[in-house]
Amino acid sequence: MEPLISVITVSYNASQCIEDTILSIIEQRYDNFEYIIIDGGSSDTTLNIIRKYQSKITHCISEPDAGIYDAMNKGVHKSKGKYIIFINAGDTLCNNETLKNCASGLKADPTIDVLYGNTILKYSFGSYITKPAAIQEISKHMFFCHQSSFCKRELLEKYPFDTKFKIAADYNLFKSLYVKHSKFKYYDMCIAIYEAEDGLSSKSHHKLLKEYSIINQIKH
Repeated sequence: MEPLISVITVSYNASQCIEDTILSIIEQRYDNFEYIIIDGGSSDTTLNIIRKYQSKITHCISEPDAGIYDAMNKGVHKSKGKYIIFINAGDTLCNNETLKNCASGLKADPTIDVLYGNTILKYSFGSYITKPAAIQEISKHMFFCHQSSFCKRELLEKYPFDTKFKIAADYNLFKSLYVKHSKFKYYDMCIAIYEAEDGLSSKSHHKLLKEYSIINQIKH
């Protein structure tokens, strides 16, 4: 049986981009997935756009949160899938076969804890494909794009994102999983299109490096 996948979108005042994100997910040619949107209590028209597609959305919560990783933890708590992928507002899946193709890889090897792939970085001046660095780079920094990865829900439940990190909690989590000998598997295909100019880590690169430094002093 194909694995149940939970797709989680975190949004806040994302009226200019949320529709593209939603459409990229609900138009997937894969039946065994659920879609969860965790909104931070948007005051623009984001919720109106979400309501247009409510019949295709499994769960939607709109309430204030303590930041993006708090919202992501809420999404994990609501989810039921074997694997979770985060496609946040402004980002999209590469094409409508993405979940189907990745599910095939996950089904073929159920021992995979984290499956990760390539990413299309989207800028105002153009887009280009980036591939993950060598996995050993995880000792220094995040070596793949979080949006282009699937992680077992049981691991995200056991090791929630540490919300004291505002930009690099995903790196802290994946580094911890790697140290704990979780099985990472690279899949040579584009999974997500990432809004590289407006992304949280892109806007706050200095803060990102500072959090990397703190994380790399932790004994995971």
